[in-house]
Amino acid sequence: MADRLGLGPAEAFGVATFYDLIATEPQPRRVAHVCDDIACKAAGVDAIIAELESKIGKGGSGVDGVMWRPSPCLGQCDKGSAAFVQIAGGTDVIIAPAPAEQIIEILSADEPTDDVRPLDPLQTGTTLLARVGIHPSIDAYRAGGGFMALAHAIEIGPEAVVDEVVASGIKGRGGAAFPAGIKWRA
Repeated sequence: MADRLGLGPAEAFGVATFYDLIATEPQPRRVAHVCDDIACKAAGVDAIIAELESKIGKGGSGVDGVMWRPSPCLGQCDKGSAAFVQIAGGTDVIIAPAPAEQIIEILSADEPTDDVRPLDPLQTGTTLLARVGIHPSIDAYRAGGGFMALAHAIEIGPEAVVDEVVASGIKGRGGAAFPAGIKWRA
C-alpha cells in the first residue's frame, strides 16, 4: 500500500495503526467494536462491557472466530451505547443502542437478525443530516432555510463565531474530545 501511494512504510504503518477499525494483523471473522467513549459511558456501556467480558472474555480477546474490543466514538451518540460489527465477507452492521445479548447474538449467528441494520454512512435519522435528500436543488435548499446559519456567521464575523463555539463548550469528535473553540482560536 505504501508503494502504491508513494509513502514511506513508516508513514503508512503509522496511519494504519492509529485507527481502531484498521487491522494490521489477521482478525477473527467477526469483530464487534463497542463504543466506550463518554456518551456511551453515560448510556451505561460499562454494564454491557462487563457482560461481554463475562461471556466472551476481555476486550481484544476472541473465541471461535469472534472478538469484541472497546472502541472510541462510533458516531451514534444520540442513540445510546453503540457497537459496530465487522463481518468478514458479509455486511458490516451498526447497533445502537447495543445490548450485550444482541452483540453476542450477532457475533455467534450465521446472519445478523432482529433490529440490526446495515451500516448507513449518512445516518439520515440524525439531527445533523436530517435534511439530506429533501432538497433537489440549491434553490430549493435556500427556500427551505438552507445557508441561514452561514449567512449569520458571515454577518457576525470570524472572531464572534469562534467566541460562540468557545462559549458553547462543543468538543471535537475526532476521538480526543478536545474543545473545538480552543482549537479554532489557535
